[in-house]
Amino acid sequence: MLRSGHGLHLSLWLPSTRTCGCRRASLERLALTKYLLAANGNREYSLYPIAGGEPQKMNFEVAPDEFVMGFFDGGKSVLLRTRTLPAKITRVDLATDRRQPFKEIAPADPAGAQSIPSMRFSGDGKSYAYSLGRFLSDLYVVDGLK
Repeated sequence: MLRSGHGLHLSLWLPSTRTCGCRRASLERLALTKYLLAANGNREYSLYPIAGGEPQKMNFEVAPDEFVMGFFDGGKSVLLRTRTLPAKITRVDLATDRRQPFKEIAPADPAGAQSIPSMRFSGDGKSYAYSLGRFLSDLYVVDGLK
């Protein structure tokens, strides 16, 4: 159940023959935005009104090492992030397609850190939570072994 003020994030894999002509689509905060942000096979994004109507092509580019996290600012912008550590978060204003650095996030203890597979921001962007993939191992030093 989706209640006011709560977000929903769902990734759909669609055949390219569906009406939106997209292969992957993300639904984020449907109660606030009323749009589906979808990319075609060329990583070109469009906003599709959930209630119906013509899609609006977005002119911002998503770099090969970036992906769309979801809507932000009540649907006025989207957040992009890199797959690298530290994760670089960029805010894109949907009205102007202007990119603006938003945050750079890295674990306090980077030992063994491999990736940040999941990240979420509060509505005002001041707080965030993320999961961290780590690979740790032990090294033993042995002296005098015969």
